[in-house]
Amino acid sequence: MTHIYYKNYHEDVYYDTLKNGINIVVLPNHHVKTTYVALALPFGASHLMFRDGDKEILLPEGSAHFFEHKIFASKHGDMFSKFVQLGLDPNAMTTYDTTSYYFSSTKHIYEGIDLLFDLLNEAYFTDANIESERQIINEEIHMDLDDVMTPLYQQLYRNMYAQHPIKSDILGTIESIANIDKKTLSWIHQNIYQDDRKTLFISGNVDIDVLRVYLDKKNNEVISKTGNIEFVTPNEDMKIVKSRDELVKDMTISRLLLGIKLPHQSDEIAFHKMKQSIYMTLHVLIGDASDSHQTWIEKGFIHQSVQYQITHLKYADHVTIHVSTNYPDLILADIEKALEQDIAQVLTYEIFLRLKKVMTAANIMSLDHNEHKMFQYMSVYFKGISLYDVMDALHALEYEDVIRYGNEFKTFSKSVLIARKKD
Repeated sequence: MTHIYYKNYHEDVYYDTLKNGINIVVLPNHHVKTTYVALALPFGASHLMFRDGDKEILLPEGSAHFFEHKIFASKHGDMFSKFVQLGLDPNAMTTYDTTSYYFSSTKHIYEGIDLLFDLLNEAYFTDANIESERQIINEEIHMDLDDVMTPLYQQLYRNMYAQHPIKSDILGTIESIANIDKKTLSWIHQNIYQDDRKTLFISGNVDIDVLRVYLDKKNNEVISKTGNIEFVTPNEDMKIVKSRDELVKDMTISRLLLGIKLPHQSDEIAFHKMKQSIYMTLHVLIGDASDSHQTWIEKGFIHQSVQYQITHLKYADHVTIHVSTNYPDLILADIEKALEQDIAQVLTYEIFLRLKKVMTAANIMSLDHNEHKMFQYMSVYFKGISLYDVMDALHALEYEDVIRYGNEFKTFSKSVLIARKKD
């Protein structure tokens, strides 16, 4: 087991790989009583296309999420209940690029890890249990369609991307999940859910010596085969499918959404420097403390903070800006005007230093939240770096970097979606 001590953050991380190919990442914290465990792999809703030699495979939209639900079925009953019987708090989650199965507890940790391994190793798919799950997910999809924001974001993504699977909702559609059958799920289990793609994350209260004994025992078990399927992601350019779109919806307040494409960065550290720079840029241009935001509040144009988020997804990195307002055209004009400014005229060196300190402090404080730390670590681990590399990138960020990225930001392609409330 490899041990790395990150001196700047007083954090220990242990790494190991089992003979069957499963990677182990341990983030110990002996000052807490709860242990958080996740077994995850880099397969999510955006992974629909695959190559097996000369053969191409296309999965129905929503396949990763459907599989996540259905893998809990077993010949001996629902695996979920087995976790609960041990006093564990289990759950699972599918994102655009990962699927994770996790639990938290103060006891029976290793029995829980055994259950996670068993859960993903043993598939039990029948026509009857698949059809039953299809009805449940259909209800989820209908609930999402009734939600105000989910359909708006999906429309925005369809306006931004020509090919990328981010256009598809994580749940899929009623039509797409109708095509998911036993053959689909079995193919995923046999070709994607291989051990060399899985990583076990453990955060919080963990005794490293006890863990070593457990892992040594696991290494004596049967070695499974490794996967050879190639994941294929469409390489989108910076073009926008539709630069402006409007619709009318039955809601209490109109909405303004902007989607801004970010250039693909092959260097993960460079991406995070760009990401942190853009957050600083948006903070001073349209954030809570900006002149624009204060004017909107004073004039009653908005009643809550402007929301902006950066999503990091292969060939679909982007920024979304969301404003709840009955004056979307006015707010849009102000935002576009703000983005055209020379960032050096708005973001002074003193403001940069203050924001950098605040962001650094927030990152360090987040390390005390062991479940959050585990998922944050997971999100960058599958991209080839560590959480502490990301924090180091912020530490290394220079004022000139922020000005450069901030001024480049105005040149990136954007799509505007205005959803007006029905009169």
